[in-house]
Amino acid sequence: MLLSAEAAAASSISPFEIISTLIAVLAVATSVIAFLYSRRRDADKDSAGRIQQMIRDGTAGLAGTVDKNTLNITDLIQRTVPDLQKLLDKTADRLDTVISRTGVLETKIDVFWKNVAFDAARILHSPHTPELDVLLEKLGRDELIPVETARLIEMLAEVSDDRSAPSGNRIAAVIILRIIELGMP
Repeated sequence: MLLSAEAAAASSISPFEIISTLIAVLAVATSVIAFLYSRRRDADKDSAGRIQQMIRDGTAGLAGTVDKNTLNITDLIQRTVPDLQKLLDKTADRLDTVISRTGVLETKIDVFWKNVAFDAARILHSPHTPELDVLLEKLGRDELIPVETARLIEMLAEVSDDRSAPSGNRIAAVIILRIIELGMP
């Protein structure tokens, strides 16, 4: 326990701050997923209602002009295609907006994870682990070659599995391992 407190004091990041950061990440991810799901659900309801109304409008006038035993498909298509084209154009515009907003969101998430990786690497930085320190610095500069990446993963796995290591170091190692796995830094 004393070792944990010394490590936390030396790194200037408490386990509470790490846990708070993880909770914040989960909250952001949940918010994004909920937002995207609600936008898709609202768009689906709105589009379905518009299509139903267009079909109703397109078929309403057919009863008086078409023989009851024959359905004039050509007339139906001519009446509804322009409205469907307008709906498709609006949908394409909305999709472009969603795509651009998703791009912005991806950029923000990438920046966030780079900061998380930097902070986690700072927690693990120690004069007792010079090889790990060099690899973490190269990770931060995107200079790792595949052999070094494999060695870093091996060393981080050792830290994360070491029950005698401070909990802050173990959490930081797990975070960096996950970031490497996702290819984010």
